[in-house]
Amino acid sequence: MAEVEEVAQSAEKRQVRLRKRIVRDRQADMRLFALVLALAFVAFLILLRYLFAGTQAHLAESDSARTEDLYFTLRIEDRSFAKGQPIGLKLSVRNTSGQPVSLPFDTDQEFDFVVQRQLNLFFVRLPLEIWRYSAGRPPKPNPHSLMIMPGEERIFRASWNQVDNSGHQVQPGRYMISGYVNNSGERHNLHIQAP
Repeated sequence: MAEVEEVAQSAEKRQVRLRKRIVRDRQADMRLFALVLALAFVAFLILLRYLFAGTQAHLAESDSARTEDLYFTLRIEDRSFAKGQPIGLKLSVRNTSGQPVSLPFDTDQEFDFVVQRQLNLFFVRLPLEIWRYSAGRPPKPNPHSLMIMPGEERIFRASWNQVDNSGHQVQPGRYMISGYVNNSGERHNLHIQAP
């Protein structure tokens, strides 16, 4: 009888060990599955990022736009810059008609430049303003007009020293630069990307 009890206890111990091994094997399989799933998700995100990278705008030194009578151009002076080197910004307006064109303004702020850094969240790019030419200088009411004669070009200039609105040096990278002519009732804007 003792032998039968020992055999039964031994069989129970083997079953307990077998159940523990099965549970451990299932836990290991679940961890492996979770790891494979995470790697597949990361690979999917990298693939999306690669596919959307082909649709990004190319770097440009200038941009232009035309209205019925005016031709707007935004330019930067160079294609590459040393850290902290001032970047010259130039926004020009040329009268392409045969008649004088008047640009009315409500304030003393005729133009502005904005620099944005793009935050990349997987395949979505979000613009973040880091510098504005008119920061800290609120526009003052000053109704006036700017007369541009036929063939004449008016140029608005600014320089960005590669600092943010807080005065901190920005990191090297790509930035989107926008130039605006703020005439009354219309806002003509152009965008370029600079390294």
